[in-house]
Amino acid sequence: MERRRASRLIKSAWPMTLCGLVICSGCASKKQRELVQPTRLSGTVEIQPSVADLEQLAKSGQSRAHTVFKMCLDEAGNIASLEFLKKSGLRDWDSQLIEEMCNWKHTPFIEDGVPISACKSVEYLYKPNDDQ
Repeated sequence: MERRRASRLIKSAWPMTLCGLVICSGCASKKQRELVQPTRLSGTVEIQPSVADLEQLAKSGQSRAHTVFKMCLDEAGNIASLEFLKKSGLRDWDSQLIEEMCNWKHTPFIEDGVPISACKSVEYLYKPNDDQ
C-alpha cells in the first residue's frame, strides 16, 4: 500500500481515511480522522482547446488530449500551487488550463473540522467528436 503524507498529493478518487499524518485505507490500529475534500466554488471548468491545438491534435493522429495537474490549496481554499504531472502536448491548451485554474475558488480541505492545506490531482481529458 502506497502511503503519502497529508501535505502531499491526495487523489480525489481514492477511498481513504486519514490516520495521523498518513493517508491510507483500512488503518484499523490508529484513530481514524475524517477528511473532507474541497468543493470548487467558482471558475471556468469547460476549457476547450484552440483551433490551432485541434489542428495539431488531428495532424498527430491522436484521438484525445489528456493532462493531469497537482493542485495544492491553502487553509483558506486558495490555490497555493499548480504543477503539471502530465502535459497534454497541446501548448496553448495547457497554458489556458493553468490560466483558468488559477482563478478557481474552493472550500478548503477539512480534517476533523479544521481547514488544512493539502493537494489533489485534477485531470482534463478532451476527446473531439465524442460523447466524452
